[in-house]
Amino acid sequence: MQPEIRVRRVYDRRYTEELSQGAARSALGHVAALAAAGPVTLLTATRDVDHSQAAALAQLLRHQALSESAEGGDAACWAHLVCPECGAITAGGHRPDCASA
Repeated sequence: MQPEIRVRRVYDRRYTEELSQGAARSALGHVAALAAAGPVTLLTATRDVDHSQAAALAQLLRHQALSESAEGGDAACWAHLVCPECGAITAGGHRPDCASA
């Protein structure tokens, strides 16, 4: 394997690990939610766009979108727990002004 490719893989792995922790993880979740809702434009100042953090982030977001669409969500599984009157999760109690309380 060429040294350049090895360095790139190590860099991508470290960047992905960094994005999976703390505030970066929260920010990544926000960007992923935006990307799920529609197109997102990632900006970078580098001339070598293919080897930038933006390229690594785009790849990570694509991978997440594919894995989430394959797994599906669980929103429908929780629908029976939502009060039709107040919108609260019934296991946590109804809202004070709810007629079903």
